[in-house]
Amino acid sequence: MRPQADAFFAWAALEHDKVRHQRGLLRSALGYAVRQKDALMRVFDDGRLLLDNNRSERALRGTVATGRKAWLFVGSDDHGQSAAHLFSLVSSCRLHGLDPEAYLRDLFRVLAAWPKHRQLELAPKYWAATRARLDPGELALEFGPLAVPPTLDPSARFVLVAATPQMRSLQGKAVEVERDAQVRVLKWRAPGRDLGR
Repeated sequence: MRPQADAFFAWAALEHDKVRHQRGLLRSALGYAVRQKDALMRVFDDGRLLLDNNRSERALRGTVATGRKAWLFVGSDDHGQSAAHLFSLVSSCRLHGLDPEAYLRDLFRVLAAWPKHRQLELAPKYWAATRARLDPGELALEFGPLAVPPTLDPSARFVLVAATPQMRSLQGKAVEVERDAQVRVLKWRAPGRDLGR
């Protein structure tokens, strides 16, 4: 199947070059194929990957009622992104064996008191371990004080400070680690400049 896929992407690249300066659906479709070649060819390198995402879509339909026309109209782009974030969170809860409604209820109870640099502990992947360290009596209340437990292993926590779009676009590496209030702070350096803490 790899030779057929290679032949298709070679054809798509040639045809895209012919229509690159024209407007229309053909240019859009061919451009999409050319841009997504690496991601689409990854299934040939790792046998665990599937050619489609039908399984994940089926799982999402089983847990979330889909709207008419599969959520084609959600109000605005911002509403669509919010719905996608919520659906992703619900699916992540199911993946890690959590009841999404109970998780969100507990999350909203804890989030206001939780330190920002430790919010990763509230992710569905780590929630069972985090919840086990919370006082059940305080968690059961709708509001009131909440004691935040200490971390299990302070040396295992990392905080990426000054995460900006410029940092994500740079090919820099984390080159320096220092201790600051029991949190490891990564400093990112791009070639020739320091982006600071």
